[in-house]
Amino acid sequence: ISVLEDEAVLNNLITKYLQKEGYSVRSYLRGEDAVQGLDKPTDLWVIDIMLPDIDGFTLCARIREEHFWPIIMLTAKVEDIDKIMGLTIGADDYITKPFSVKLVLMRVEAVLRRAKEREVQKNASILSFGNIRLDRESHSVSAGGRPVSLTHTEYGLLELFMLHPGRVFTRDNLLNHV
Repeated sequence: ISVLEDEAVLNNLITKYLQKEGYSVRSYLRGEDAVQGLDKPTDLWVIDIMLPDIDGFTLCARIREEHFWPIIMLTAKVEDIDKIMGLTIGADDYITKPFSVKLVLMRVEAVLRRAKEREVQKNASILSFGNIRLDRESHSVSAGGRPVSLTHTEYGLLELFMLHPGRVFTRDNLLNHV
């Protein structure tokens, strides 16, 4: 787990608590250091929004340009617009300060559980969502049991959306992945 929190005491508290629970943690106090850490694989990012050098929204957007790592945003901002912005640019969860470290752990576990479920689905040959069924081996799609004819690009987009339900993608994300 990668943790970016500029308040050293809080960063240390989150890091130690996650380590105590058995997680390997890479922590950062500065956004620019975290940007340098984007080349290192991680299972999850926990990112403070208000940082002195780079804001958490910007880092979240940079992560989403290339990776599907789950992201939990931490912030003292409690306005709905801030939560909406964080979730829109790709955060999987949003925790407002003050919070208990136990809450952070529970949210980390929930987000990692959902990510693991998506990973299992990613390797499945049949994807389902509602009444839509996508067979990855035969490249066929059906809706309500009836075959649906799609172009190669449409199929790729549908597969991407089914592998990452609820995720918001930028145009560049879509172009890079399909």
